[in-house]
Amino acid sequence: MAYWLYKSEPFKWSWQMQKDAGEAGTEWTGVRNYLARNHLRAMTIGDKGFFYHSNEGLEVVGITAGCALSHPDSTAGEDPRWDCQHVARHLHASFGAAGDRGRVDRGLPHGRSRQAAALMVRPFARHIAFLRGRRRGAMFP
Repeated sequence: MAYWLYKSEPFKWSWQMQKDAGEAGTEWTGVRNYLARNHLRAMTIGDKGFFYHSNEGLEVVGITAGCALSHPDSTAGEDPRWDCQHVARHLHASFGAAGDRGRVDRGLPHGRSRQAAALMVRPFARHIAFLRGRRRGAMFP
């Protein structure tokens, strides 16, 4: 199982909207960055994702679970380059202090470029060991 970070601006797609989608979940669409698209393609069913409110709130507000393999993005029209992932709410959680953007990003690999830090979807495995030590439970098996 892999862990991912999903960034979303709450006024476009909030955690409440994700919860309202129910257990069936919804497509994570609109990714138009090649590296982020490749991350979507690498995801498998059952992978967990940290749902991060960016620009507003600046915190992880929930955990998602991948419920389908990547498939063509329905918002991309006829452009076959773009994929999306189907994700569902897994559980509610809150990490990070509001206004502390560095708390979520600290320690993540930024070596390739600054752009990698701003991706909407990216691997997040480096923080799992830290979070396992702080929070016990079904969230981090």
